[in-house]
Amino acid sequence: MKKLKIQLLSSLLCIVFICQVSGQRVLSVSSNETSKITAEQVLGAARLVTRKNFKSENIKSLILEVDSITTISKANSEKKEYTNESKLFLLLPNQIRSEVYSDYSTNQQISIEKLDSTKYSLTSDTLVDGKPFYFGSNLSSIIPKITDEQKIASLKAKVFVGVFPITLDYSWHQGLSLKYLGEVETGQGKADMILLTGKDGTTYQLFFDRKSHLLTNVIETFFEPFLVKKETVRKYFYSDYREAHGLLIAHKISVQTEVFSMTEDRRITKFQVNPSFKSNLFEVTEENVNLFKN
Repeated sequence: MKKLKIQLLSSLLCIVFICQVSGQRVLSVSSNETSKITAEQVLGAARLVTRKNFKSENIKSLILEVDSITTISKANSEKKEYTNESKLFLLLPNQIRSEVYSDYSTNQQISIEKLDSTKYSLTSDTLVDGKPFYFGSNLSSIIPKITDEQKIASLKAKVFVGVFPITLDYSWHQGLSLKYLGEVETGQGKADMILLTGKDGTTYQLFFDRKSHLLTNVIETFFEPFLVKKETVRKYFYSDYREAHGLLIAHKISVQTEVFSMTEDRRITKFQVNPSFKSNLFEVTEENVNLFKN
């Protein structure tokens, strides 16, 4: 009997020990899995997929052309649409030329923003029946309350959120901090979520599909200084991934801006990596630029 009690006691101690070890092991694995994952690892996995056939080591310059249809919903259920054709020329880190042609049916507008290191210009023409309605003017003088620093920051932020989801490179956009927020459930399945925060407080929540490692959507939260002058949320949804210049990129992008009740459907029509540019492409001058001038 005494021997039996000793055996039972030994068995119980063994079971308790196994449970304790098992519990510690499970907790340890769960803790390690969380602590091991970093934002850079999530981005690294995505880069491996999107740059599988990319031959160059670095992206130093690019051309990005996009066609889009913008829909604005009004309170009376009325909807207004207009189209955009945009061209972006980027020489990293501080040379940008952005051309946007907008068609509002009754008139058209062409705007050109340029940044050459610290020099900035924004010119615009309104066209009616294909002719300038007024002389192109530098909008910097029309909006005196907005500093050049704010305009440059706005341009860089706009370019960043358009280019980063394609290149997954943030090194040229200074002052960003990264954080892994964990695994989340989306309508498309499980995704890894990371957070990018800029020095100005702008945040980007990025969702990468757990299976494909592709970016599915981004939530941008920023302060809009021009019109509403308050915090604004903009959502981006990426689809139709196809290869272009060795990079696997989303050719369809849907953008929703809640504060303006605005939806924009973008389609990438041209993407070129590491092209060469003429030396004067980014040159900032005081003269007006009109692409439709004969």
